[in-house]
Amino acid sequence: MKLNILIDGYFFMYKNLYYLTSRGANIDNLLIYMMTEFDKLYNKFTDANFIIAYDDKNNNFRYNIYSKYKDNRLKDKSIDWKLVYKQFDEFIIKIQEKYKSVKVITVPFLEADDMIYYICKESNKIGYSNIIITSDQDYRQFLLSRLNYINIKYDYLDPSSVDIAGKSKGNGNIYAALLLNELIKRKKITNKISISLQNIFNNSKINIVNPEFNLFKQIVIGKPVYNINGIIKTKAGKIDKTGQYIGLTGVQGLYRLYKQTYTKQIDFGSKQFIRRLLIATLLYKNITSITDEQKQQLYNDIKQNINLCYINEETIPAEYLNNLKEVYENTIKEISK
Repeated sequence: MKLNILIDGYFFMYKNLYYLTSRGANIDNLLIYMMTEFDKLYNKFTDANFIIAYDDKNNNFRYNIYSKYKDNRLKDKSIDWKLVYKQFDEFIIKIQEKYKSVKVITVPFLEADDMIYYICKESNKIGYSNIIITSDQDYRQFLLSRLNYINIKYDYLDPSSVDIAGKSKGNGNIYAALLLNELIKRKKITNKISISLQNIFNNSKINIVNPEFNLFKQIVIGKPVYNINGIIKTKAGKIDKTGQYIGLTGVQGLYRLYKQTYTKQIDFGSKQFIRRLLIATLLYKNITSITDEQKQQLYNDIKQNINLCYINEETIPAEYLNNLKEVYENTIKEISK
């Protein structure tokens, strides 16, 4: 079956954890909740390939780029985190015992984002479609490569992830139907899975995303939750009835100025993009006088934010990328049997 269900393991854990804590329930039952939810998901897509990826929580190559990466993440001290991670480890063991076909992967120094990105990108080349179970907006940038996947949240669907026509505007339900029809046409899904997907589409809120702007925004304004500083201060822009931003406001204004000057799709991995964004930032902030030292600092800040926010082979160190390639190849061999 050429359909992969890719699960961000720690998202799955946190989702169930905060479901319990928000209701004042006992987190001793976290393992039960995770198993119950996984069972439901598995039963909806019994003919698909399930892959759970989770971060190396002790090491991360991005710490070598920026030592304060995610340094400001404060964990709720009222939660017994040792118990939480213990139950997650038990969840992984039980899943592998109960479902022999489910693949669980973790690669030293990498995050689940890196693993899922690579699986999507490479498996697409050999005809696999991918459904990603997550709430992380970082995954939206995968659409820059025209990856054929659906980003499913439990109450939310990004339909532009079914961007078969290479467009990011339009009615979300139409995009969902396009993907569904495409998968059926290619005989990649069974009728049972088709019904499950259609139910998800019908019961989901629809959000159209622009993956290029989404990544541009992260690089420009940073990611406070990850302790990544922005290169400009920003404020929310106003939106007109057509969904377009009014005026040059914050990151929307900088993006509009950039696209007016450089009209082609952004190559986020290129040095040219760093230079162009530096120039656009100076124009946007109306800076006419700047020292070489200040210019170099701005250049370095942009480069660092790209390396921290852009999920791509270009930003993963070679030794870790080679490990990822090996894990991917072994995984594909297993699910192809």
